Amino acid sequence: MRTKVLVPSIRNLKILPPVINLVNCIAEEHADVTLISYKIDNESYSEKVEKISFSKVEYPKPFIKRLYAKSKSYLLFYSYLFLNIKRFDIIWIGVWDYPFINRLARVFGFKGKIVYQFHELEVEKFKYCRKADYCIVPEENRLWITYFEAGLSKIPFLLPNVPYLNFNISADVPAELKILKNSGKKIILYQGLIDFKKRCLSELVNAFTLLPDNFCLVIMPMPNTGVAILKLLNEKIIALGLLEKVIIINSRTPPFHLEYIKHADLGIGLYRATSLNQIYAAPNRLYEFTKFSVPVILPNFPAFKALSYKYKYGINVVDPESDSEIAAVIKTVLSNLNNDIAIDNAGRFFSEFGNYEKYVSNIWEKITNKI
Repeated sequence: MRTKVLVPSIRNLKILPPVINLVNCIAEEHADVTLISYKIDNESYSEKVEKISFSKVEYPKPFIKRLYAKSKSYLLFYSYLFLNIKRFDIIWIGVWDYPFINRLARVFGFKGKIVYQFHELEVEKFKYCRKADYCIVPEENRLWITYFEAGLSKIPFLLPNVPYLNFNISADVPAELKILKNSGKKIILYQGLIDFKKRCLSELVNAFTLLPDNFCLVIMPMPNTGVAILKLLNEKIIALGLLEKVIIINSRTPPFHLEYIKHADLGIGLYRATSLNQIYAAPNRLYEFTKFSVPVILPNFPAFKALSYKYKYGINVVDPESDSEIAAVIKTVLSNLNNDIAIDNAGRFFSEFGNYEKYVSNIWEKITNKI
């Protein structure tokens, strides 16, 4: 009899690709999975996932509507939990949206295990790590910091943010990128959070004032990016006269953003050293780009620096606050002399560390042996 897993949330998991990856992988290879959330993008999930949503529209932003939506979610979810809890062997929490879930599950008769995916190194969420039976962390340094600082009784499991696909990515070049490629542009892709304080976007955009005209920065914001921050970004691009060299395209719901990543010449993601969470980052893009042998540039923090020595030009590091260094490394990686080496080493990194199914199978075996 297959293990049964419940994955609860309120927020739309499209902002958390690692949870979508995990849900699909478990459903395809290990267990019967029920996903329950306020709003679900059905196309992101395997047909094998049972999907239960409370609404057909996105979670609202205005305070009063949001309060109503949260109250509705609590009522419907806890009612479902009360009536169905004995069906499930594992509650897998990708985002801890229900504050009393661990206690109420036990009160309602749950005898299984609670697993928590701890995505960011946020001290205020250590309490959730302690409430779960098992904790999963996407980066090794974060794992050990969490183990000691959260005072856990068990060492967390490591599950890097490797993409998992249960379908074939389209071979067609997306229209926005095809136009650029046909005009001879080199595409440097930034995909993710639009944040000037945490992600060094000013420095990245400024770097393109120092690059040749055939180098184009394509920015794909993460879903639900605010209009105000996009307006600010666009104003900066205009002020620097970079409308032909820096382009903002529409976001894509994971995992379909990979259809764009696949066709980039270079990926980039920069973090400002504002916290341990930033310094010991666990970027999806490290694995998303290298999955398609696309070289990547990351900040010169310890874990990335170590990789850059082993996978020369495939994984690159820069001072994320230096416009000139960002520009120089982009030119170096995409030069005729180094680009083939960069592509080979990016692919080599993924072949050595990108086996998602192996990571999940190892974790799954250890968890289910204890049920």
